[in-house]
Amino acid sequence: MKLILKKILFYFTHFIILLINKIPLFKNFKLFEIDSTRLGHMALETEIFYKESEESIIYFIFFERVSNVYFLKLFLEKINKKRTIIVLPFGFVWKKVCDNYYLFTKKSMQTKIMNMRKNFNYLNDNIPFLSIPEKDSKEGYKVLKKFGMKENDKWICVYNRDEAYLKKYYKNFDTTYHNYRNFPVKDLEKAINLFIKKEYFVIRVGSESIGKLDINSHRYFDYSKSNIKSDFMDCFILSKCEMFFGGTSGICNLPVSFRRPYFLANVTPLESIFGIKRIYPVIFKRLADIKTNKVLTISKMIRRDVCNLTAEEGFRLKNVRNIDNTEDEIEEFAIESLNIIENKNIKKSENQILKQNLFELEVRKDPLIKNLEYHNPIGLKFLEQTLIN
Repeated sequence: MKLILKKILFYFTHFIILLINKIPLFKNFKLFEIDSTRLGHMALETEIFYKESEESIIYFIFFERVSNVYFLKLFLEKINKKRTIIVLPFGFVWKKVCDNYYLFTKKSMQTKIMNMRKNFNYLNDNIPFLSIPEKDSKEGYKVLKKFGMKENDKWICVYNRDEAYLKKYYKNFDTTYHNYRNFPVKDLEKAINLFIKKEYFVIRVGSESIGKLDINSHRYFDYSKSNIKSDFMDCFILSKCEMFFGGTSGICNLPVSFRRPYFLANVTPLESIFGIKRIYPVIFKRLADIKTNKVLTISKMIRRDVCNLTAEEGFRLKNVRNIDNTEDEIEEFAIESLNIIENKNIKKSENQILKQNLFELEVRKDPLIKNLEYHNPIGLKFLEQTLIN
């Protein structure tokens, strides 16, 4: 019965597509799916779509599930000024239609952003892709005022990836395969205290979180555990921050849309550093051999083919484990990040220049990384202390 219903849906869909193609007005149209189920994908795909779409084409777009309604609102308001866009309602239905169409024809009815390993260098220009309207910003500042913050105060957003979000919103899926990317919020404590000492407010962001910090300062606020969370406040806080600092997850792509500086710690696997061009440095998780407990050099990581693993099981099968960045390494990286956003002149030492060159030379030996942005910067002090050969 289910198969019969799928066939009926397929033939109906096929008929509609053939009919539309007969109408002259729709000769230049595209059906486009934008992945909005996760914030990170939506933040990148909306901008890529905007930059690569054409004014001469009519776009029917659909979203299976929207992770941030306010972000989508900003995007649609912007793109409708430059493109002919028709948003199809009931995106989950269109997703099923497209899946069934592919099932019977082995052809895609819709277009997607397929390759996230292209040179999307326009993500690093100085012009924000999206911006918060002034009237909305005033409302955002009103909310933060309840927590002792003023409009001219500067804040830094911090974030640690954990399993809280996936456990809540993806209950029917085993998401533990990505646990290798997690680290405890405690590892950010020294960096947070540094930011506070420099008279910044610090806001821990995220829609869900595990653990908490007992920081005795009015300048620290855990938004992830507050009652002011909303799609709007997610965007507002990250669009006005002095910088984003912390772990990798979908949320770290949100500052990119608003062109806020972002500095990532505990990045893994190594290959993920180079997927898009970056102007801000990162530090990554080193790997250790499970049997000997020895930290692998970059050279050994390449030879053992462990730079492109994307699941917990993959690391185990290769007999390696991820090593979280230490509190001291993260604090040192925080100092470097502050120097960058405060436009302090950072002069590289000869050893740092040598290490950067050796690092790039080595990572280029990886068959995947060699085709990516291997020039992306790494934290200077962190790289100094990293074994290359």
